Amino acid sequence: MVPQAPCSAMAPELPVPPWHSGLPDPPWRYSLCPSPAPASRKEKKKEKEKEKENEKEKEKEKEKEKEKEKEGVGIRLLIRHFYSVIFQSSKLSPLIIAHVNFIFSRTKELFVINPAGLLYYQWLLIITIPVMYNWTAIIIRINNLYWSTLTLTTIGEMPSPELDSEFFFHVVDFLVGVLIFATVVGNIATMISNMNAAQAQFQWFDFLWTNKKAQVEREVLRYLPDKLRAEIGMNVHLDTLKKVRIFADCEAGLVIELMLKLRPQVFSPGDYISRKGDIGREMYIIKDCKLAVVADDGVTQFVVLGDGSYFGEISILNIKGSKAGNRRTANIQSIGYSDLFCLSKDDLMEALTEYPDAKAMLEEKGRQILQHDAKNTNQDEEDIKRRIAQIERFAGEVVEDEDEEEEIEKKEETEEQKKEEEPEKEKLEEDKEKTEEKGGKNGGSNQRGKER
Repeated sequence: MVPQAPCSAMAPELPVPPWHSGLPDPPWRYSLCPSPAPASRKEKKKEKEKEKENEKEKEKEKEKEKEKEKEGVGIRLLIRHFYSVIFQSSKLSPLIIAHVNFIFSRTKELFVINPAGLLYYQWLLIITIPVMYNWTAIIIRINNLYWSTLTLTTIGEMPSPELDSEFFFHVVDFLVGVLIFATVVGNIATMISNMNAAQAQFQWFDFLWTNKKAQVEREVLRYLPDKLRAEIGMNVHLDTLKKVRIFADCEAGLVIELMLKLRPQVFSPGDYISRKGDIGREMYIIKDCKLAVVADDGVTQFVVLGDGSYFGEISILNIKGSKAGNRRTANIQSIGYSDLFCLSKDDLMEALTEYPDAKAMLEEKGRQILQHDAKNTNQDEEDIKRRIAQIERFAGEVVEDEDEEEEIEKKEETEEQKKEEEPEKEKLEEDKEKTEEKGGKNGGSNQRGKER
């Protein structure tokens, strides 16, 4: 046999002819290198030893990483301990500042403090080992602490500063004391407010119930079972809902659903519940208040609605043939603080989807109410016209009576004037008669003289 050349010396792979494209490669195209000889036992042992060495190196690296992690944990613990020490020392900052005040007040030096001095040493002994010191020194230090506390809180008196450093120290001391005093007072205030938080919340809900008697019933009842919620709704709202004419003969299930959909609302004095011409999206049932149907001027009151009255039931039914449609036909104003129950149009239609017969019955009742109201309005218009005519007649009669009275008064005045003029006329006539008589006598005497 001809010995094979090594793979590196072999000819390159032959090209594939064009007619062979798309087909698997021919066997003569593969490399003719012989398969490698199987590894010997020594080589296998060497490979295993290398693998073991690699594993050992990996284990060593892992141990080093663990040691580094432990060192990092130790550093973290030291940092945490350092922060805790700082935090604890910050809690003792008032005492430290008081201690500095005490030293400064005794030595009159801020930047030069002798740690081996007697006062400083005694103060440290009082802080660390109070039992080893006599009680007189403790009392002295307590007095000094009292003076420092008064100084920090700006309550006590401090000696007047003499040096520039003393002025600076006094300013910083006062500012720090004010900050400490403010933080202490603020923390005490928050503690007291947090202690009374539950009581304040209870008082708030009690105030709402006693004064407004309004709660968000849906939020309160949504956690209860359906049957219990229905029983509560029946006990609270059944009598109120039965007063509405269109709901008087409805099914019990529909009435219960409508009761659970009633929402309490509160209005202040002078608020408009509805205005004439507005779109009616809800009906109202009066719980405990008085409402006035007023004119457009907002002053003239036509009717006053009391407890148990209702309005807006026609506007939420979309009854065909209604002239007003879903528009409000009157202005309704709250006289005082008003508590009402509100039933929205969406809630009513949602409840009526499961009761189609009740929906048809309600629409029929609404038409009857509209017809009845139309008759009443026609009668009212006729009554109004008749009353206006009566008022006009009465006004005309009153005018005629007033004219007659004026004529009578004029006649009486003329008669009185005539009566007053009669004695004057009589006097004038008497005077004339007297003058005539005197003239007659004088004429007779003259004639007699002539005759003589």
